[in-house]
Amino acid sequence: MPLDSMLVSAAVIAVFVVFAVVLIWADFQTRPPRQRVVVHPQRRRSF
Repeated sequence: MPLDSMLVSAAVIAVFVVFAVVLIWADFQTRPPRQRVVVHPQRRRSF
């Protein structure tokens, strides 16, 4: 495999990796902070 094609392949893979990292970073930036979930156990009603 010639050196030029290996460099082009590495550059294409690097572009996709950078794009994926940017998408993950943007997803974490726009995701609202996790709110604490308060779990209320369902109480049984006596009839």
